[in-house]
Amino acid sequence: MDDLTPEELEEHRSQRADNNFSTRDIWNFAWSNAEAQIKALTALRDMAHGYPAELATDEPLPDGSVDHSGMDRWREILDKMIDGWQSLSDEDELTIRPYDESKTFLENVNAPISDEQRETYRAAVDACRQRFTEGIELYVRYYRSLWD
Repeated sequence: MDDLTPEELEEHRSQRADNNFSTRDIWNFAWSNAEAQIKALTALRDMAHGYPAELATDEPLPDGSVDHSGMDRWREILDKMIDGWQSLSDEDELTIRPYDESKTFLENVNAPISDEQRETYRAAVDACRQRFTEGIELYVRYYRSLWD
């Protein structure tokens, strides 16, 4: 928000207060939603007091204590959800070619791309998209369990 004038910042805050989002948020909703999800899921993971019943074992151990590994599995699932949302930002940061500061923007954009650069870029994009798919599938599966 460093690039906003005080008036623009006030309008952004006012829109969020009235609507829970601003026009700035919906300009790239995928990114702004991902940022919100990362913060919320991280807070949920860090303060979690419970976990989905299907993860519960709560079996008595030989020493009489109870196995609470369901909480550990829940935190691992939340970590994968967080990583999935983070992958959207990571993909936005990928570049197919290094940016040469000594060249103009157009010279950089029009620079030839080697097959190796193209393959490396595609592999990185595919990895980000796989992380997103894994995270969003868990998000959908456990959506009704996202409460504390």
